[in-house]
Amino acid sequence: MRRFLPRMGRRVLLAGAAIIALAAASIAIADSGSPASTTLVSATFFANTLVKSHSDTCTPTSGDAFANTDAVFTGTAASTDARLAGPITIHVRSAYDSTKNVGSLSGDAFIDTTPGHFDARLSAVNVNGAVQGWLTGNLGDGSHFVGSFSATFSPTGGFSSSGTPAMIGSNGGTNTAIAWSGRCNAQSPSHHHGDDHGNHGHHHR
Repeated sequence: MRRFLPRMGRRVLLAGAAIIALAAASIAIADSGSPASTTLVSATFFANTLVKSHSDTCTPTSGDAFANTDAVFTGTAASTDARLAGPITIHVRSAYDSTKNVGSLSGDAFIDTTPGHFDARLSAVNVNGAVQGWLTGNLGDGSHFVGSFSATFSPTGGFSSSGTPAMIGSNGGTNTAIAWSGRCNAQSPSHHHGDDHGNHGHHHR
């Protein structure tokens, strides 16, 4: 752990830039075919009940003090989309530079829903407790999911313990999430033959 943390510290700002770029960019789905259906989705959640936690501190050669936490929080997600509504569990690993008040989060998010379960990887930047990040995974009906989220976070209070819920997507705004399903296979490309290919005969001298 202590050998790993200084390397994470150096990557915090790079990770922040990468996540913000992902959240701002348009989404390209690379596959052999395109989806058959794409839907904007959104949800709110609280995950502020601490189930278990392990924490330590580290001071690398840079001199900044790091606080590191591996914790599990539970709570509730709410959405008009049943695939994003239900009890939520987040297993999160936090590396936080308490000298500069900046850090990163990584982990997994699960929502037990009526059709099945939401299962996603989580990554985010934490600036003085304000979290912005990215979720990518699957919904309970087999659909895929990708989108941004925002929240407040503390190692003891979890996600959005201050009373304002965390947001997943926002119906097409700057903090956006989509779900997609099925497959629409690409049509065979058409070919245009130029005049030089129009004559298949042989020329004789």
